Amino acid sequence: MIASIEGRILARQSDALIVELGGLGVRVHVPADVLAAARTGDAVFLHTHLHVREQELTLYGFDSQQDLELFQLLLGVSGIGPKSALATLSALPAD
Repeated sequence: MIASIEGRILARQSDALIVELGGLGVRVHVPADVLAAARTGDAVFLHTHLHVREQELTLYGFDSQQDLELFQLLLGVSGIGPKSALATLSALPAD
């Protein structure tokens, strides 16, 4: 499992950051507040969850361990997948 990622933000997308990691650009899906605060060229450290589904690997990133744990807790609820869990976190007020 990939527990965290640290690097430089190469680009922002509608729901993700592209983070440079050892010469590779890694797409990390993040909550809305993380995306809004991110600036291209800035350094970033994210706690991550790697979601494995059939032939797809998707990385989700959070600026706090608490948000990561809440995301993982939501994934344990029947009928909630990673996209729904991320949308739920994005809708919650920042603590």
